[in-house]
Amino acid sequence: MKKLFATVAVVALGAMACSKKDTGPNNSATIIGKWQFVSAHSKFKYTDPRIGNTDTTILGHAGDFINFGSNGTASSHVWDASSSSFNDATSSYMVSGNLLILDTDTATIQTLTSSNLSLYVKNVYTIATIETWESFKR
Repeated sequence: MKKLFATVAVVALGAMACSKKDTGPNNSATIIGKWQFVSAHSKFKYTDPRIGNTDTTILGHAGDFINFGSNGTASSHVWDASSSSFNDATSSYMVSGNLLILDTDTATIQTLTSSNLSLYVKNVYTIATIETWESFKR
């Protein structure tokens, strides 16, 4: 489900500060339902010291969302500034403990309440490590 994470992460996603008692998923909250994308904060750390590291925050666009269905299917509708249009994607998902698995991609659920969802994604490649904190609200 790299396309869904990539669509959401590249087009929008960000870090939410949480108090210790808010950290981790709330057992009474559910991920099922429609979540509005708020922001994404990404840090690119390159292995080649000649390439400068980057730190980027992207804010959500009106209409950006991801919807987690009760049937294990997630759909997203995210603005793509490069094409000046919305991109739609659908994928299967599951939640296992504090992990959200979309196809073959995994995010750590940092916060899950009835109104806030924060995700952390870390990808390590040969040329760079990319960390992204994504923020959603209902």
